[in-house]
Amino acid sequence: MLKLLNALVDCRFKECNVITDTEGWDLNNPMDSGAFEPYLTYVRDHVLLKACFRSYRIKNERWEISRLSIELISKLLDHVPQLMYQMLCGSPLLKTVSRVFFIMP
Repeated sequence: MLKLLNALVDCRFKECNVITDTEGWDLNNPMDSGAFEPYLTYVRDHVLLKACFRSYRIKNERWEISRLSIELISKLLDHVPQLMYQMLCGSPLLKTVSRVFFIMP
């Protein structure tokens, strides 16, 4: 699933980079953050954050899943920077990081 999402995101970004006819395209904002938010939320909450708590038959699979998740999130944030705010607002990721760095009940 992560490899498929990575391929789809790559295809979408390549499509925006090779546009020659700019009529009808908003080149200042070629990426709609709303289109990617569900995928980012899924990868962040249901894949990356839970990878450490799952058991795997192949030990390296955990690291491969984590690497693919981080790669996808990084790629999305590079091309759609406004997703950073959406990613952190009320997310389990922010709560987890807060608990680790700032001892909160």
